[in-house]
Amino acid sequence: MCRAKGTNFVDMMLTQAKEKKDVRVVTDEIMTPTYTYHLARQIRELVNTRAYGIYHATNNGHCSWYEFACEIFKLAGIPVTVVPTTTNEFKSPIKRPPYSVLDNAALRNLGIDHMPAWQVSLKHYFDHKP
Repeated sequence: MCRAKGTNFVDMMLTQAKEKKDVRVVTDEIMTPTYTYHLARQIRELVNTRAYGIYHATNNGHCSWYEFACEIFKLAGIPVTVVPTTTNEFKSPIKRPPYSVLDNAALRNLGIDHMPAWQVSLKHYFDHKP
């Protein structure tokens, strides 16, 4: 849920819902949406430990882009039809792995995995959206 690229998936879905009554979203790519606000807080905490190594820091849980879109529209209160599709049907120039879920095991081993579930972060994003 990062705006650094000019937009993010949440805002893109909200825009599409205004323009279309049906939004097509892929079901066969599984990932973990991660909110940059919570990621930044987690990184700050990790840096303060002085522990070194490679760490994954993502929101906890996983979902498909389709499930993510459904939760976005539910929280936004937008009555739009989300149509499940696959990457083969949705010709995107962006190539993503079908499963890109990371595990915060190294953070848990340090006892500092404070990344909330992606659903909690999404709600926080909506609660603090300008």
